[in-house]
Amino acid sequence: MSVHQVAVLFTGGMSPDAITAEYPGISNEGVYAAITHYLANRAQIDAELADEAAEGRAVLKAPRAGR
Repeated sequence: MSVHQVAVLFTGGMSPDAITAEYPGISNEGVYAAITHYLANRAQIDAELADEAAEGRAVLKAPRAGR
């Protein structure tokens, strides 16, 4: 699980304990490390997440070949 994924869950309202309960492949330590990294680099990571969201919207709006 990436820092971006943890950041999205965390900013969406999930607690660290809820994240580890929902995604048992990541430890409490890993979740807290990801959240700490996110909080220390919030502006950069938020910008990256916004860029990823914009790219996703662009893909959805792009015409499909063969249609």
